Order: sequence, then C-alpha cells, then structure tokens
Amino acid sequence: MRHRAPPGALSAVDDDVYNGALVLTDYTREDGAIAMVPGSHRHCRQPEPGEGVAEAVPVEAPAGSLIFWKGNTWHGAYPKLTDGLRLNVTSYVCHQRIKTQENYQRSVPRAMLERNTPAFARFLGAGDAYGWGVEGPQFSTTGKLAQCSDGVPEEVLARHP
Repeated sequence: MRHRAPPGALSAVDDDVYNGALVLTDYTREDGAIAMVPGSHRHCRQPEPGEGVAEAVPVEAPAGSLIFWKGNTWHGAYPKLTDGLRLNVTSYVCHQRIKTQENYQRSVPRAMLERNTPAFARFLGAGDAYGWGVEGPQFSTTGKLAQCSDGVPEEVLARHP
C-alpha cells in the first residue's frame, strides 16, 4: 500500500514539486542569498510562524549557478544588505499531473521547440492536452510527443507562435 500524506500535509514520497533559481548576481548572505532549513522537507508540512529560522543556512553561490530544491523544503531569503539588486530567474517545476504556476506550455516560441529535443518539449508540457480554448482538448498531441525522439511533431509546433 502506498503512503498517503494526511490532508494539508506535503507528500514525503512523491517528488511533485521542485523550485529552481538561476543565479544572475552573486549570492552571499549579505547579498540576500536564499535561506534553506536543512532536513525540513522531512516534516512534510509548512512551518509554523518563526519555526526553522534559527536552523536556516544561506545558499551562497556565484553568478551563473543553478540551485534546485525539493518544493517542501522550508526556504526564504536573507535581507539584502548591499547596494544593487539580487537577480535570479526562478522556476517552479511540477510533475505533469500538476499544472505549473506559469503557463510555459503555450508561451514558449515555436523556434525554441524546433531547436531543442522532444524531451525539452515534454518537460515544458508543450503537448499537454489540458488548458485548451475553443478548439477543445487535443489529446493526440500528447501521445505523439511521448513517442518522438527526433523532432517535435508538427501538431505540437502548430500550437506555438
């Protein structure tokens, strides 16, 4: 029997969500680095107010680093104490049975899909039949993309500007 998380708890066994940050400026504690609470993902719940603050550690990394962490890891950011901005490109990645916060599946330009592998298109959910408009669901695109290894099918590309 598979473990199920109690209502309101985050799953300990299903890695459904990951967060990511492409660091565009150096991350140090003084520069407002991401704060992580090591091991907090094992609690499988949101922290209570103030919980974990004393255990938080900075994720220090030079510009160009890519930081990924399990979504139920307690995290935040240290205050930025230096001049300038703390810049990053964030991503919230979900298993395909969960929708992303941002609609990447339709906003990625066709040219980007054409120059990358079908695995890239599958990762973005480019062939996902859900989130349709007046045309209704296009279930055939999901199956065709799943079977491809050498190029994104025209039916998927046609759904991207």
